[in-house]
This record gives sequence, C-alpha cells and structure tokens, in this order.
Amino acid sequence: MQPHLPEFRSNPPMEPPLRVRLRGLARLVFSLLGMCAVGLLIWFFAGERPSVRPNVMSMMLAAMPGCYALIGIAEIASGVPYSEMKRRWDRLPRPQYIAVSIVLMLVTIFTIIPFFVGIVLPLVRPYPSGG
Repeated sequence: MQPHLPEFRSNPPMEPPLRVRLRGLARLVFSLLGMCAVGLLIWFFAGERPSVRPNVMSMMLAAMPGCYALIGIAEIASGVPYSEMKRRWDRLPRPQYIAVSIVLMLVTIFTIIPFFVGIVLPLVRPYPSGG
C-alpha cells in the first residue's frame, strides 16, 4: 500500500481575461504616470543648461516605467497573466521558439531605434532653434 501523496496541480486556475486586461491597463496607466514623473525630473535637472545632460543613470530610471508598461501592454493584448506567459513561452517547440524570438527581436529593434532617434536624441541634444 502506497502512502497518500497530495495532488499538485500543474497549472493554477486561470484568471478571467477581462480581469487580467484591467490589471494590464492599470499597469500601463501607472507606468505612464511614472514616465511623466521621470521626464519631469530629467527636464527639471537638465533644464536649459547645456552643460547638464541626461546620463546613463537617468536613462535607466526612465526605462524602468517603460518595462512595466510593456508588461501591461502584453497583458492587455493577450488576456493572459504575465507569470503564465513565461510558462507558455517555455513550452513552445524549439523551432517555433527560435522563429518567434527572431521576429520579436526584429520588431523591437525597428521600434526602439526610430523612437530613440526621433524622441530621445532630440531631448538629449536639442537642435539649435533658428531665429
């Protein structure tokens, strides 16, 4: 006779997609407020003084709310909690995992570079105003 072992569920019960999407929306709004606060801090300390420029630490500070926003966007788009996304990602077959990783990397590169060149660089090195 074998001893009775407790049953462990491999998957916890799923949350309703609407609840996950609302939480994702709250994360997105909260992170946008954080980005505004960080932007105001950078603007306040850099101001009109050309000698003061945002440095690596201020850029990292600005990136943290952005990462949180990406989690919110992923939850809004999929309706799946972020913790469950990792489990699903790990279960992908190897060829699909590689293909999706490459596509995501390319989308990320072609999204971040125009954002950096169009928005971040002009804030760091503003063009002289003509006049």
